[in-house]
Amino acid sequence: LDSMYKEMVRSLPYFGRNHGRDHIFTFGSGMSANVFRSWREEIPESIFLTPETWLFNDFPDQSEPCFNTWKDIAIPGYLHRHEILSLVSQAKPLSERRHLAVFLGRTDPSRGPHPATGEADVRGAIRRLHEEGKVFVAQNLSIPEMHGVMGDARFCFVPKGKSAWSLRFYEALF
Repeated sequence: LDSMYKEMVRSLPYFGRNHGRDHIFTFGSGMSANVFRSWREEIPESIFLTPETWLFNDFPDQSEPCFNTWKDIAIPGYLHRHEILSLVSQAKPLSERRHLAVFLGRTDPSRGPHPATGEADVRGAIRRLHEEGKVFVAQNLSIPEMHGVMGDARFCFVPKGKSAWSLRFYEALF
């Protein structure tokens, strides 16, 4: 993948004119520009559009975030129209919702506290609330099942995960 990105950038006819400062790249994955392993050498001065504003990746050699507040632009996650329509159609009136709160994601103990929470084990607390029967927790649901559960709850927990943002937050708005 890295070689394909390099080849693509090097084929841009006007890229070298201003060292790429007048070029914009969109990185929508959870790894932002790190999907292009050589971005620091190839496109460091280009503008990035990305929902990722802090460092998360699976590469130990990547220790600096891609996002630069002086040149890059944070964009929201994307929900397709059919997802929005599904969420809206499955949202029950508040008085008819069965669940106080839901969390759709991993709560297994192997996750542990997120490093950015100051050792607070938010997912562990959600797991304990679920074990006490106070909140609904699920993972690996189909999209229609997930939308149905969210539409049957008053609150949707969206704790920090691997990424700086979560599509679940945008889904919870509907």
